[in-house]
Amino acid sequence: MSREIKFRAKHKRDGVWHYGTSDLNNVDWSKNIRDLDYFFGLVKSGILNKSTLGQYVGHKDKNDNEVYEWDILRHGAGLYKVIFKNGAWQGEPIKNCSLGCIVTTRIYTGIKKREFEIVGNVDDNAELLVKK
Repeated sequence: MSREIKFRAKHKRDGVWHYGTSDLNNVDWSKNIRDLDYFFGLVKSGILNKSTLGQYVGHKDKNDNEVYEWDILRHGAGLYKVIFKNGAWQGEPIKNCSLGCIVTTRIYTGIKKREFEIVGNVDDNAELLVKK
């Protein structure tokens, strides 16, 4: 069984999140979930903001929320920005780094164990990116 490929991006006009999925059984226009071809057509045409585009990392947080690229995760007192680097999904330290602040931390194991919690994303919660 292959995993579902998902992306999200914000609508330029109203700021609502829209989603694209590879699983045609999960398409739901009432919830802004489109097939990937249609979704990327909206991105290419500029209807969806390309700078907000993020991929689903394949895991959920401890509250059963899907984790996407550019989400901000909390682990203990630490905050991490989800990025794809060196072939893996990782948490780039923002502040109070409980897993270490010197280098980017691989978050796969922590997400799989659901030790992280989504507290925002870089588009809606830029104030969380301020290092203190």
